[in-house]
Amino acid sequence: MSFASKRGAPTSPAHAPRRTLGTALPVTALAGSDSAPISDASDHASTAMEPYHYGGGIAPPRGAPAMSPATTPAESISRTSIASAAPPRPAGGHALPAPLRHGIERLSGLAMDDVGVHYDSPEPARLGALAYARGAEIHLAPGQARHLPHEAWHVVQQKQGRVAATTQLKDATSLNDDSALEREADTMGRRAAAHRIGIHGDSEIPLEQPVMRRFPAPAGPAVVQRYVDPLTIGTVIGTTALVGTAIYLVRRFLGRENARPEEREEAPRQAARFIGLHGWNELNRQALESAFDEAPGDQDVDRWRAVARALPANAVAATIAFCGLADRPRDDVVALATAFKKRKNILLDAGQWVRIAVLLAPRPAADVIAFCQLRWHHAATEQLVQNFLDDRNDLDAQDWAAVARLQGVDQVDEATEFCRLPRWTGAEIRALALAFKDDNVNDLTADQWLSVARCVADDDATSANALCTMADWDWAEIDALTQAYAAGHHDLSGADWASIAGPAPAAQRANLPDFLEALRVHDAQANAEDIEALALAARHRFDALTTMLGDVADVTVKGLTPLVDAFRKYHAGNYAGLAPLLQAIRVRHAAAAPADIADLLAEVRNTGNLAAITAFVNRVAARNTLAEQTALVKTIRLRNPGTPLAQVEALVQAFGGAADPCVPLMTLVDEVRGHGAMPAITNMLTAAVATLGAANVLDLVPLISRDRAQNTPPRVRQLLLALPALNARARFLRISGLIPLFLRQAPPNHPRVDYNAAGNVIGVGAGGPVVYHCDAWRYIYRRHTFRYFDFTAVDDQNSMWAGGTDIVTELRNSLPGAVLRGLVPNIDNRRFDAAPAVATNEVGVLGPNGTIAHLMPLNANAVENFSRAEADAIASLG
Repeated sequence: MSFASKRGAPTSPAHAPRRTLGTALPVTALAGSDSAPISDASDHASTAMEPYHYGGGIAPPRGAPAMSPATTPAESISRTSIASAAPPRPAGGHALPAPLRHGIERLSGLAMDDVGVHYDSPEPARLGALAYARGAEIHLAPGQARHLPHEAWHVVQQKQGRVAATTQLKDATSLNDDSALEREADTMGRRAAAHRIGIHGDSEIPLEQPVMRRFPAPAGPAVVQRYVDPLTIGTVIGTTALVGTAIYLVRRFLGRENARPEEREEAPRQAARFIGLHGWNELNRQALESAFDEAPGDQDVDRWRAVARALPANAVAATIAFCGLADRPRDDVVALATAFKKRKNILLDAGQWVRIAVLLAPRPAADVIAFCQLRWHHAATEQLVQNFLDDRNDLDAQDWAAVARLQGVDQVDEATEFCRLPRWTGAEIRALALAFKDDNVNDLTADQWLSVARCVADDDATSANALCTMADWDWAEIDALTQAYAAGHHDLSGADWASIAGPAPAAQRANLPDFLEALRVHDAQANAEDIEALALAARHRFDALTTMLGDVADVTVKGLTPLVDAFRKYHAGNYAGLAPLLQAIRVRHAAAAPADIADLLAEVRNTGNLAAITAFVNRVAARNTLAEQTALVKTIRLRNPGTPLAQVEALVQAFGGAADPCVPLMTLVDEVRGHGAMPAITNMLTAAVATLGAANVLDLVPLISRDRAQNTPPRVRQLLLALPALNARARFLRISGLIPLFLRQAPPNHPRVDYNAAGNVIGVGAGGPVVYHCDAWRYIYRRHTFRYFDFTAVDDQNSMWAGGTDIVTELRNSLPGAVLRGLVPNIDNRRFDAAPAVATNEVGVLGPNGTIAHLMPLNANAVENFSRAEADAIASLG
């Protein structure tokens, strides 16, 4: 149900001047003495009041410091006062607790040391009450000690003679139920109980009247005023008192017949306004009612109830504090109270939430909640809020709170500096602050981090964070690079600069700006990925790359990368030699792709430096493509590992100036298959070019491939050198065609054969003169085919001619041209005979180890005639 705005409650003339309600309305629980019975303490252990358990609070003056909220169980109550004839004072009773007595005395000016308090008294039940006061006696039903301040002020009222009977019970007991006196007892009782903890902002309640030792008792019977809970009265009083209680409730809540109109209108609303607060106990509900009564201006009870329900039960101080936000819509205040209930920030109390809400007015509750849930202390939070209000950019409270949360507790300055980055959005500032918190590998300060952020493009947290988090960079290096970036970023982001420079060794970091400047001149279209790949290929040798870019033209950054990578891998990063090579390639092979150059460098590997590669490229010139040169180098690397590039160049040089050297040379090297070192192949090639011609060097392939292990480059070269100058290629082709006929068969084991003058064999043991003999099987010179004698090469130890034979004629007839080949006739050869003393045969020789080529006996038909050099060469071939 809802109620109209509250009207001001009447107050007693004894009240001190009313104080105004501040923005925050915190409440503290009241404290008592040690004189209360144990039963009260156990019955109300959950309340904040010890040990006599009367608690509550009233509003402090405006500006008073906030206090922690008191939280106690709830009850809803109504009050009545009853007067009767003064009965005799019961014997015994306790004195008023000292703090309460002092409070009452200071407020009333009356001495209260004669007051007797009867705890756990059965008397209130007989009157249908929870407690009552009569003269100087106070009776409290079991568990009702919390009503002691209220009843104590009734004693003051009676001592002052202001209490008269307004009704009477059947037993003639006179009662007083004046609602004004009841409200006064509520208010003044609380003020008296609160004096020890200075709830009004003072260390004690000010003395409003001088304390008198005694006040004369008023004339007439003593007056009884009682306290009734309409919701629980049936459990306190017997059925005999129900009729009287019903009359009391009707008068209390519906107004007496002689009640003033404003009392009649106000009574039901006042009685019911806070009854429905679930979980609230009577004590704290009373405190809330009192604060509501004392709040300035018109107050909406529905608003107060909604706030109280949003907070934990019995959170009196918090409810009063939040309800003090009169300028905010109710939904806003309820939202604040709901957020406060979650208590994500236990460092702020309700009053501090309210003060922050006041600072942020008229901004919505969400802004207040964002700041209050930071888990910061109040002073730091309030300063951050003030900085937010003074800010010049477009960040909202949520952004500020999110950034502040990342900085750690109470880091006002750091959070403020991040949030004040001009022209940055909240999302990017949060990303910047998060990286500063979690990724600060270089231990930069917030000022340093923000200095980098100011140098990059607005709202580019990625770039700022990348520059700040380059591993193992100190601040001086980061700052220098950032300043260089700000001076000219060359169409790259700060993140691009960080990716390119980050892995660089310390000695190269300062060289990045010059490299990027040279690169942009060289290739204005290069993107960040290509530049980073080039830098990585060079292992961030920015100085070498800068020099190289100045010497190389017409090669894109993307094209340079595989070349630089090959230099690094295979040529120890000799970037200084790159420019001459690329210039040579550009002249010789204008259409060569960078990948072709990289392949050549990879094939050369460590067999030649860049100067040797350059010489090789110039040697081949444009007679072959760069890919064909690479193929030649690759073939040589595979067939003759470790061959220096200089030897490859010598091979090309031996080929001469003919076109297309690489392809035939590659074929030739491949056919040799490693059965000859490169110098031997080069020497064979030189002889082949001289005898066969460069265009015919592949004529060697059939002979070499016939038996690579036997027909090695040196042996082939021997044959080439044995060829006649005239028609050398035709003679080579003729001989190489006959060589397959030469079988390497072992000669049979045969004895010496003797011949007569007719050339007939003389049988062993047969008579007759021996003209000559022949150990042909012994002396055949290495080779024999055609049934062994179709071809023979006879050495100088053979005795083939009878004495007196015209050797010159024989030689001329059987060996045309023999004399011209060096044979000298008429030289005694018997020293070579097996029996030189009796030998009569002679042979003409050039020297003691000379030989005679005797193809066949006289008049035989020879397949081919060979020179001695040819025969020697053929003897080594297979």
